[in-house]
Amino acid sequence: MEKTRLGGRIVTPWGGWLQVALTVAEDHRSAVGRMRRLATFMPARGTPPASSWPRVRGTGPAKDERPFPRDLHPLKDDAYLLIAVRVHLPDVQISTGMDDDGVNVSIHDGLAFWATLATLPDGETVACQGGPRRLADDWNLPGTGG
Repeated sequence: MEKTRLGGRIVTPWGGWLQVALTVAEDHRSAVGRMRRLATFMPARGTPPASSWPRVRGTGPAKDERPFPRDLHPLKDDAYLLIAVRVHLPDVQISTGMDDDGVNVSIHDGLAFWATLATLPDGETVACQGGPRRLADDWNLPGTGG
């Protein structure tokens, strides 16, 4: 902020899907602004592209499969909650979908970690995870039952 003139704007990606637009205050040590939705930025030169879901997930069985104690419907119904999750987990890609059983969520980091959260026919939810980091375990967020 010290290098930005008074009233200057700082715009940066946040949480993978958002941008923060800040205006530098008179003290040059603070800024005010707000988040905006659905922003993308060109990756820095030399940044390797993230792998796709199938490449990260692979074809083998999940190393960890267990019940997941949270209802996934709020992620499909509440855009602000999905934004909060993306801010809470800025280094992962999250997608939601629906099938006959309910909401399903896929999460991955583009490298080695992945998780799927699936609503089963009985209304319960199961988490399947792979890679060294257990992404579903990171979901201890208000509003998701955790």
